Formats: sequence, structure tokens, C-alpha cells
Amino acid sequence: MKIGIITITDGQNYGNRLQNYALQTTLEKLGVESETIYRKTFRDKNALKICTKNIIKTFLGRYNPYPYYIRKKKFDEFNERYVKFSNYSIGFNKAPKDLKRGYDYFVCGSDQVWNPLIKICIEDIENGFAQFADYNQRISYAASFGIREIPEKYKSQFKKLLNGMKYISVREESGVSIVKNLIGKEAKHVLDPTLLLLKEEWLKISEKPKWFNGKPFILTYFLGQPDTALSQYIMTIAKEKELEIIDLSIEFLSSKEISNKDYFSVSPSEFIWLINSCSLMLTDSFHGSVFSVIFNKPFRVFNRKSVEEGNNMGTRIDTLFKLFGLNNYGNINEEINEIFDYNYKRYNEIIKIEQEKSIDYLKTALSIK
Repeated sequence: MKIGIITITDGQNYGNRLQNYALQTTLEKLGVESETIYRKTFRDKNALKICTKNIIKTFLGRYNPYPYYIRKKKFDEFNERYVKFSNYSIGFNKAPKDLKRGYDYFVCGSDQVWNPLIKICIEDIENGFAQFADYNQRISYAASFGIREIPEKYKSQFKKLLNGMKYISVREESGVSIVKNLIGKEAKHVLDPTLLLLKEEWLKISEKPKWFNGKPFILTYFLGQPDTALSQYIMTIAKEKELEIIDLSIEFLSSKEISNKDYFSVSPSEFIWLINSCSLMLTDSFHGSVFSVIFNKPFRVFNRKSVEEGNNMGTRIDTLFKLFGLNNYGNINEEINEIFDYNYKRYNEIIKIEQEKSIDYLKTALSIK
């Protein structure tokens, strides 16, 4: 059996690359060969224009390409080493005519493949639902809409697309509601692929950064810019607990915003190592939270600042916390010692139970006995 994975392949996002690897690895453990189908986006289409613009900005002293080059190089190396890509590529709702003959099934997910408010998703939404394939070939695993409700202007399109899926599973409870409200069907709520692998499996592909100095540290990973009060709170924790701060960055920072080139260019494997090795994780990231649970680390999740349209954290974090009975929402007025008071033993038991449910879904959808 051979599976084609349809997910987001654009950019350098830690959670995206690691969930892709996790789904591929889970399918391999089930005895299934899988490949990820590369999806072209507007960035591929405008590559020459973007490159020319950056060259001009570099010449004018407004842009330093080096940190972006190193970060991209590390993500490319991760993909080459750990993610099996197909020779096929798709994009802009177009796909090779013979693509469906190369695979038995297409698994759509995980990540926000069905978010209509994200440009790279909506511009290729038909491929996001594997519309190029036959009905019996289309299934989803932990697909995310990323929002609580589909905007009115997209509802009729999403009704058609959802009705075209043979098996539907989603990552958030809000996704279950969306499917029910749009087409009257019960979607299966399953774990994000990253939660399907054990801590020991993740550590096998982890890598200690060469620049790490061996001192205990707080790891911060914010996709939105923390405000002054939160930044001050983080520094207060670091000072009281005698911890250094390693502040990871998103890929879209401007040259002037990159304060530490080593931190900016951390690879997905180094990302895993840093979370497992930190004394505390402070984040506004879903996958930052997930890996904190996997590695049994004290963590807090803060509301994301400067949220881009369609990139709100609410539905993802709410589902994660409800599943594990967590209440790790960040509050700058919280007593510092309380942050470090935790016990994850029962959470590990919950993961095992939910893993079995999620694997059973995959077996059913892929006709694996």
C-alpha cells in the first residue's frame, strides 16, 4: 500500500515539519509506505520577483540574507533526511492527471490544511481535499480548519469538498462541529500526529545546537510579538531562577528584528532538543505546548499578540487542554513557583489511550487489519 500525504509544505515552521514527519512515521509503523506531495504556493510563483527584491534591499543595506539562508538550509536538510517527498507536485488547484494512479490513498492533514483564511491553503483548497483523486481514495487525518466557523462566503464550497471525503478526522473539537453543521456527518476527533510518537522516538531525531553553552535556560517561542509586560515577566522569572533565556523566532522576522542569528536558525531537530532540555517553556504556539506535554516540561501558553487573520490559537489550545485536563494558560500575575509545580504522570496515561483511538481510525480508513 502506498499513501500520498497532503499537508502544508511551504515555509519553515517547526510544528508543520514535525507533524509531517510524525504522520509519515506512524504510517510506516503500520506497514504503509508514504510520500508527501509538494504543494506550490504564491511564493514559488513569485520566487524571481521576491529574490530580485531581496537583492536590491541587500545592496541598499536594508536586508541581511545570511540568517534566512542558514534557517532555510537547516529546514531543507531536515526534509531531505526525514521526510520522503513525492516526485509529483501540485498547486493552485491543479494536479497531474496520473497522480491518483500512483497511490492507493491520499491522507489530507495534519495542520491547518483546511483553513480558508490562510492564503496558501485557500488558493489550493481543492487539492487540500484531494479532489484530483477518486472518492474512495480521500481521507483526512487530524485536518484543522484553524477557526471556529467557516465564513459564509466559503460554506457552499466547503460543503461540497467535505461531502467528497470518504473518511473525515479533525484535530479540534471545533472541527467536529464545523463538519456536523455543514454536512450533518460525524467527524472523528483524533490526536495531532506529533502526539502519536513517544518521547523516545522524538529524541532519536533530536540534535543539540553546537552553540549551546550548557547553562540551564527558559525556552520562549512566540509566533506573535510578546508585549512589554510579558517580556518583563519572562526576565523576572529568569532572574529569580537564575536561568538564561533562549528566544526562538518565527521565519517572518525582518532583518532588524533578528537579535540572535543562532536562535533564528534553529533546526526542527534542535527545536526538539531544546524543549526536552529546557527548565521552562513559555509560548503562544500549539506545537510548543504539545512537545512540552510529550517531554513533561513545565510550560505556560499566552494569548498570541498581533494575530494574523486565520491564525488564532483558541480552538487548538482549548482542545489540547480539555483533552489533558490542563489549565496552563499564562498569566503575568501568577506566582513564579507555581509555574514549576507540575505532575504529568496522568497525562502520559491519557496519551496512550488517545493514541490507540487515533491509530484505530487510521487502520479503519486505510483498510488495515
